[in-house]
Amino acid sequence: MLICLPPHIYFQVEGPVFASCFTPCCESYKIVSKRNLDGNEMIEIKNLLDPSKSEWRKGPALVKLTDPWEELTSIKQCLVLDQDDYIVVKDTKGDKSVIKGPLAYYPRNYGDEVETKTQCVAIPVNTYLIVHDADSTTKPVIHVRGPIGQFYLRAFQTLVPNKYTNKQFWDCVEVTTGKAIHVQRLSGAVELIEEPSFYMPEPGENVVAFVDRVVLSPNDFCVIRCPDGNVKILDGRNPRDRSFFLQPFEEFITFDCDVPLTKMSTLGRLISHKFCVRTSDNVVEELDLRISVFIEDVQHFCNNPIIKLHSTIKMHVQNILLDQFAKVSLEYFMDQFNTIAESVIAPTNLFFNPFGVKIYAMQILAFNCTNATTQELLQSQIHVSQRKQNQLKEAENAVKIQVQENEVEIRRKELEISAFQQDCKVALEAKDAENALRMQELEIEIKEEEKRTSLLEIRRGNQLVEAEFEGRALGHAFREQLAGIDPNLSSREKVEAFKKQCDLKQAKLLYAKANKMEVYPKEVDMLTFQMKSKEDADAMKTSYMNGVGFTQGQKSQA
Repeated sequence: MLICLPPHIYFQVEGPVFASCFTPCCESYKIVSKRNLDGNEMIEIKNLLDPSKSEWRKGPALVKLTDPWEELTSIKQCLVLDQDDYIVVKDTKGDKSVIKGPLAYYPRNYGDEVETKTQCVAIPVNTYLIVHDADSTTKPVIHVRGPIGQFYLRAFQTLVPNKYTNKQFWDCVEVTTGKAIHVQRLSGAVELIEEPSFYMPEPGENVVAFVDRVVLSPNDFCVIRCPDGNVKILDGRNPRDRSFFLQPFEEFITFDCDVPLTKMSTLGRLISHKFCVRTSDNVVEELDLRISVFIEDVQHFCNNPIIKLHSTIKMHVQNILLDQFAKVSLEYFMDQFNTIAESVIAPTNLFFNPFGVKIYAMQILAFNCTNATTQELLQSQIHVSQRKQNQLKEAENAVKIQVQENEVEIRRKELEISAFQQDCKVALEAKDAENALRMQELEIEIKEEEKRTSLLEIRRGNQLVEAEFEGRALGHAFREQLAGIDPNLSSREKVEAFKKQCDLKQAKLLYAKANKMEVYPKEVDMLTFQMKSKEDADAMKTSYMNGVGFTQGQKSQA
């Protein structure tokens, strides 16, 4: 409740309370309710007596008046900023500040005004922004290069959009191994940027030209006019000149060779030219001429460049041939036109030598009379002449073929002789090697036999020694055994007992070694025969048994 006392005295009574307004000095009263603010709501509190004390309140809160001169306005929603939003706020002094989201904004100071609300800019890789800064006198324009996820403009800054793509950002200029740029600096100087990269121009810089890499083969060269008026020669024979970019303000000198060319070649080129000549007997002939020309000296050619190269060569050759054919008749012309054309090469080269150009061939491919009647007579004469020339060429070709065949036959004979000599040489070398190998083998065999002889002699001596020791051992054993036998036995009985013991030992060895043994009486004679087959064995057995029977019969008769 507000009570006004004269003159204009305000006071405030805060509830809950019972207040009486029936006093003579009370002019009027007003009941003001408290305002309940939610989280994103705000309210303006105006102070009518002192506007500097006015303020904004933000919820959540229960707002009440603290001064009788204060006045509440309607509740408003706070300005909600997302993560990518920001606002530019201008205060009562004119200063600007940037407030970034996310938040719910309400004026911190009374009189603050939201000038703009916008979103931050995402700068992709290899792009940049152009920003005008009205608050800076040293850098009124700045370039901001990406990648930047969130870029916020400061107060007094504005973006310069790309008028070509209608986007906020500008693309960096791509510099590759095959493409470079000419950049005009802030000072006005123009420089070549050729290092591969994505180039961002600085403020005040301007890309004035895109230039492609020029590649020369070893037979190519070019002439470049420099800004100071001089010319520069780049020759493909020099490895350092084979690949390059044009420097700023440089340009190629273009040569007219039927088509405009900036790269010239030292290889030969063919120039075709048609024109009319008149012979001494007043016959007009249209010639189809082919000129073979090449640039012999690059330095001379570049020091004295002929811009219209083909046209100059054509006109010079045409003037000389006009003079030459004007001195001869049609008959001589038909017989010697190529000879006349070749005779023009020397004076033409004399003229073009200072320019580094040389003509190495000149041929008249065809000629026609402009008069129809003369052309018919000319064609008939040409056919006769051509037939004779063909016959002559056939004879010459036959002679050449025979000469080539003779050369081939001689060469074949020489190859056969050379191959036979080589075979003989190889056989002789093989025989020598075989003899040398045989001699070495014989020497080795001789040495082996000598060593074997020595081995046998040593072995024989060892065997004699072993036999001697073995005999002594046997004799000692025999003597000891005889001494150990019953002394009542005679010497002969002792010897027979010793022999019997030796036979038993030998039989023991035989029984141990043999898988099968057949024993016959001592008086039986045993013969063993080994036959190749069973039939031979049966036949042998029958004949042997018959012989035995016959022998026994003879003995019984006797």
